Amino acid sequence: MNYERLSIGTSRDVVARVDLARKQRLGMPEAIYAQSKTTQEVVEIVHHHLLSSGDPVIITRCRDDVVEEIKVIDDVDVDRIHIFPDPIYESSYRTVVIGEAEPISSEVAILTAGTSDLRVANECKGTLFALGINAKVFADVGVAHVDRILEILPELYYFDVVVVVAGMEGALASVVGGLLPQPIVAVPTSAGYGSSFDGLTALLAMTSSCAQGVSVMGIDNGFGAACAAFRVVNKVSSSPTIEALS
Repeated sequence: MNYERLSIGTSRDVVARVDLARKQRLGMPEAIYAQSKTTQEVVEIVHHHLLSSGDPVIITRCRDDVVEEIKVIDDVDVDRIHIFPDPIYESSYRTVVIGEAEPISSEVAILTAGTSDLRVANECKGTLFALGINAKVFADVGVAHVDRILEILPELYYFDVVVVVAGMEGALASVVGGLLPQPIVAVPTSAGYGSSFDGLTALLAMTSSCAQGVSVMGIDNGFGAACAAFRVVNKVSSSPTIEALS
């Protein structure tokens, strides 16, 4: 059995099956998606991770009240809690990482078409941090003034993977995909008005791009973009064992 059953509170029903073998199989630890969970569920799952694994714990889509409860979990060293974006900035949700990963000698650039896309970019940056990858965010470089992307283009050549986060019509992914040779991971966001349809227009535009070889995530999926970038840059020293795959 590659997971551990977890009941919450006084309930005897299993509400979580914690996958502690994911790091062994994939090189990436399991993440906790907080947005649709109660605060108690998140706290107890986090606590179980801390007791059972030495890997960094990733919690995505955290409300501020959930962040505060995570800080006071027993045996949590506040100095080892990393929050994206920093709490001094207003945010509808945050990515929380407890612990640090072994660094990987690769760098990822995260571009946002607009300031409204930063919430997704921060989820990507926080997840990359938990995976040991340094990331730099270049905010508000969208095609409404294309000189903005051209201005930073020389610097972007030095990154191993480029993540493009864009709402509206999602055009930035095509522009970047036509200018840079690295792997490009595109993330459509739900930011936009008119006929953006909560990110559907950007998603369809990105999957219809004529820029060759652009990989596209689901709407607002900064976490998935970080994991895709990790798969590209991670140096796998050996194949998974039969036991890990069984």
